[in-house]
Amino acid sequence: MITQSLASHCCPVAEEPWVADQLPRKNHWVPVSYLAAFTSDGSPDGLLTVRDREAPEKCLGLPPRSVAVERDLYVVRGEEEGSMNDEVERILASDVEAPFIPVRNHLVYGHAHGLTGTLSDEDCEVLRTFLAFQHVRTPAFREQLQLLEEWVGVTHAHTLFADHERVSAIHQRATGKPLTPEVSKDLLRALEEERIQIRPQPKGWLTYAVGQLSDLIRIIEKLPWAVFHSPPGVLLPTSDTPLVVVRRKSSEEFVHGGGWAEPNLEAVFPLSPTTVLVLGQALRRFADHGSERWFRQVRRRVTSGARRWLYMRQDDDELAHLLYSSSAPEMEVEYPGGAFTRGQSAIRAVLDMKQKNAGSALTRYGPREP
Repeated sequence: MITQSLASHCCPVAEEPWVADQLPRKNHWVPVSYLAAFTSDGSPDGLLTVRDREAPEKCLGLPPRSVAVERDLYVVRGEEEGSMNDEVERILASDVEAPFIPVRNHLVYGHAHGLTGTLSDEDCEVLRTFLAFQHVRTPAFREQLQLLEEWVGVTHAHTLFADHERVSAIHQRATGKPLTPEVSKDLLRALEEERIQIRPQPKGWLTYAVGQLSDLIRIIEKLPWAVFHSPPGVLLPTSDTPLVVVRRKSSEEFVHGGGWAEPNLEAVFPLSPTTVLVLGQALRRFADHGSERWFRQVRRRVTSGARRWLYMRQDDDELAHLLYSSSAPEMEVEYPGGAFTRGQSAIRAVLDMKQKNAGSALTRYGPREP
C-alpha cells in the first residue's frame, strides 16, 4: 500500500550519501498539478493571482511551481553526515499526485462532455488517498501537531521530574546508579526555568502524519460526498490549506475545525475555480448545497481558512478584504482559565494549569481571539 511505502521512508535511517544536486530540494505541500487549474489559463505555466495575509499591499502573479513550496520538506536526513533520502517526495509524485489529476479532470470537466461523474472503485481510492495526504501535508497541520507535541512533552516531563522515585528508577536502569533527591529537584527547577526545553522533532510531524493516513482514508471512505459546479460569475479560490474542514452551525454560520466523525462536519475542497468537492454528514443535514448563497459561503470558508496564502484565477476585491480582515485559524490547547498557543511558553501554561487545578485540557482550532 502507498501508506506503508511512505511509512518505511519517514524515519531517519542511514543511507548511502546523496549528492545534493540529485535531490529535488524544493518540495510542494500543494501540488503544482492541482494548482494549475486555478491559473489564468488553466495550465501549469499560467499565473496564479496570489494574495498574502502578511502583505495586504501586494497582489502577485506567480506560476504554481513558485508557491506552496518549502526546501527539504520531505527530505529525510539519515544518521550519517550528508545522507539524505527523498523517497517520500518520489512516492507522492508518482502514486498520489499523478493518479489524482485524471480523476480531478473527470469530476471538473466530465459533465461538459456527457460523463456522469461516477467514479470507479479505484478512482475513489485515488481520490481518498489524495485528500487524506493533502489534509496532513500542509504547514497548518504541521503547526497543529508540533503545538500538541510540545504541550504533551512538557506536561509529561513536568509530571515525571516531580516524581523522584520514577526519575531515580529510570536513571538507575540507564546508568546502574541511583539519583539523589537534590538532582531530581534540580531537573524540575531547570524545566520550570526553561533551562531544559522540550521541542518537537523536526520530522516528527511527517512520521505521525503518514502513520495517520490509513485511518483517515478509511474515515473519508465512509463519508457521503458530492461535486457541485458553481453558478455563472461565482469563482472559487484555493489556498495553502486547500481542504477546509468546518462545523456548520446553521445554513449561514460555520466554525473552522472539528472531528471527521462529527454530524455537522463539512469539508470542502475546490477542484477548480468553478467546481468543489464536498464531504461530510452535513450533506444530509442541510439542503442548500449547490446554491449561489452556499457557493459564496464556500468562498468565505476557503479564504478565512487560509494559513497565509490565497490563490485565485483573477483578483477579487471581496476575497482580498476578507483575507486581510480575518485571522488565520490556529490550534489552541485550552484549559479552564487559560490557553496555550503557538509562540507562547508551554511550561508557563502547564504551571498555570496545574496552579489552577484546571484538570484536563482540550484543543480548539479556529481564528485566534482578539
